[in-house]
Amino acid sequence: MFSIAQLQSMEKFKEELFRDLHNAVSAYSQNSGNSFLRSKSNDAITFLEIMTRKYDVAVANPPYTDSSDFGKELKAFVDGNYKKPYGFHSNLYATFIKRCAEIITDTGKIAVIHPLTFMYIKTFEGVREYILNNLHINIFVDYGLSNLFGTIMVDPAFYVLEKGIKTSDKSLFISLDQYTRTPQEKFKKEYALAALENFVSEREDKNNYSKGGPFKKWYGNLWLKIYWKDNGYAIKNDPRSNLRNKNAFFKEGITYSGSGSKGTSFRYLPKGYICDNDGSSITPRQNLDNISYLLAFVNSALVKYMVSCLNPTVNVQKGDIERVPFIAPNPILQQFVVRLSNRNIDIEKYVLSFSLIEIHFNHQPIIRYKNSRVELAAQTFFSYENHLLTQVLLNEAIINEKIFEVYELTPEDKAMVLAKEGESIGGLPVLPEARAAYLSETEATAEFPLEKILDFIESLPTMTMSGQEIADLTAKFDTLYKSNNDLEEFCITNQINPVNVWYLFKKSGVLPQQRAKTIAMEFLADLIREILNEDDDGIVPLVRNSGEEILIDRIEKKFEEKGLTSAQFAAFPTILGKEINDYINNNFFADLSDHLNLFMYLPKTPFIWHITSGPRQGFDAFIIIYKWSRDKLFTLKSVYIEKRETALRNRQSDLLGEKSAQAEEEKDTIFHQLKEIENLRKKIDELLSEGYDPKLDDGVGKNIAPLQKRGIIAYEVLNPGQLKKYLNADW
Repeated sequence: MFSIAQLQSMEKFKEELFRDLHNAVSAYSQNSGNSFLRSKSNDAITFLEIMTRKYDVAVANPPYTDSSDFGKELKAFVDGNYKKPYGFHSNLYATFIKRCAEIITDTGKIAVIHPLTFMYIKTFEGVREYILNNLHINIFVDYGLSNLFGTIMVDPAFYVLEKGIKTSDKSLFISLDQYTRTPQEKFKKEYALAALENFVSEREDKNNYSKGGPFKKWYGNLWLKIYWKDNGYAIKNDPRSNLRNKNAFFKEGITYSGSGSKGTSFRYLPKGYICDNDGSSITPRQNLDNISYLLAFVNSALVKYMVSCLNPTVNVQKGDIERVPFIAPNPILQQFVVRLSNRNIDIEKYVLSFSLIEIHFNHQPIIRYKNSRVELAAQTFFSYENHLLTQVLLNEAIINEKIFEVYELTPEDKAMVLAKEGESIGGLPVLPEARAAYLSETEATAEFPLEKILDFIESLPTMTMSGQEIADLTAKFDTLYKSNNDLEEFCITNQINPVNVWYLFKKSGVLPQQRAKTIAMEFLADLIREILNEDDDGIVPLVRNSGEEILIDRIEKKFEEKGLTSAQFAAFPTILGKEINDYINNNFFADLSDHLNLFMYLPKTPFIWHITSGPRQGFDAFIIIYKWSRDKLFTLKSVYIEKRETALRNRQSDLLGEKSAQAEEEKDTIFHQLKEIENLRKKIDELLSEGYDPKLDDGVGKNIAPLQKRGIIAYEVLNPGQLKKYLNADW
């Protein structure tokens, strides 16, 4: 906005202004003889000078004060200066982040310590966006729950942000969480300094990490299986294991995440599961054997409010849950809440059956609506899913009211809870036409009827929206499913009933590209898994002349086998974002691996691997881990690679007399492809000579590490620390 000359002029003006102000105060006070006025005026000018100056470094340990605890004047100031456009107003420490960014130079740095909440909670989404778009994270330390500042337990983050020229394109993240990284707090300083030294020296360190994970209520996140052969003999006898509360193992109950991006979430825990420190469980006592009511209770707004009062940090502890006062409801109210809770569990479980990563997966959205265009199939599925999830949110609104009844809250107490936790979005006003359409939607209501909550839906207050308001809301639909912005978050952010969102989303015909691509990728993964399982050896080449029909041709046949048309096959790239063959050759393996990265501390677990000779595609094939073995590695080399190499050499001979530009280009390509194959053959020979003998029970990490080390797979599934660990594994 300003030229260098203009900026220099402004700086000169500021310098002269402060000099003239000091001179004026000095002259006035000498004439009046008022030394006190001179002293205080000079202090004020000096303060103004300090506040308008730019600094190389800004350091802050700001106050941790929620916006609900601001006084009237502070709230007015913060809302007026820090609310828009990024939302730095929700906690006082957030305003300090913005102010520090304003007062540093174009190459300045910020060092801050404050609670970790801004990394996870939805209300700080704008803060995170601002940091990512305007600053660079130099170093970030997750210190973990700690009494660092005395007797009060806090969960702090220390970090350095920088402007302008970055000292490195990399960001260093260090985890000192005592549950997963550092056993004792007294060693945390040493761990942090060691991790920093290792980073500077380009050595790997076990405390470098990336965070992620979904917030999930009612049901889900049951992704891991534990090796419990012979009643858990191997685990029980491992000196590293620490099994607590074994009497609660495999019992029905409730599980919850101690911390998460949107707070604590409680889910039904079926029989046959166990828990750990970060995924704890609640097993009801004999005098309260109704798990469904208890689940509804702990997922209510009132319990969320009480827990936040008991522990204002993002890490909810076992003791915090135990301290929540419980009042037994009357039998009629309890039974009603139980029905709503069971319905929410059933809906969430059913919705998850459409996702490839879930244990109950058995539905494909594309197949369910195969009589539609592929884009329309995805849109129709999203509408169907939103209808079901809207019922969950309506049920939650009713549950909140019923729990308020049990505790006999006064209107003032109820208002205090809602001011902190927000109104139940399922109880917000609805468009009359949206309500009518929601009630008449037969597909979703046939599977999950609305009769239990029909009266509630019909009693919802009504509203109107102008054409411009509808257009503004519709324009935001492409943000759905981005950055965990699911239906619930979208409704909370825009303070709108999910019935209205379902209705307007369906009418809009918007296709959220990110979620559509995920559905398309999962559909392809399911087809490819089926193709590889049907194949005799579980090896399918991606390149021609390798002895078998290539994968893209088999995928096209699978489309037809599933009842999809050639037109739908041709249109599939519209939701995938790329031509299918290009995608499976260059993106699929990485996307699948990342999609299966469900836990921050565990390796990615792709069940389909992309074997490659290199970027020239001398040889490329997909294999499936369920059939992978030492013998299959021999087969890969002696059958598939051999036939591919023979075909390339034959083609090379055919081109010997050709002199056209096209022929010369093809000769060059074949030359490099044969070089790649030669190198691939050597790598396989090395693996075999070293005794590589993959076993399914050893898991992805140990089996894929030797292939990744030699560059035989198309994507680095394991990070450097994991790679080193699995290469050195002796189990």
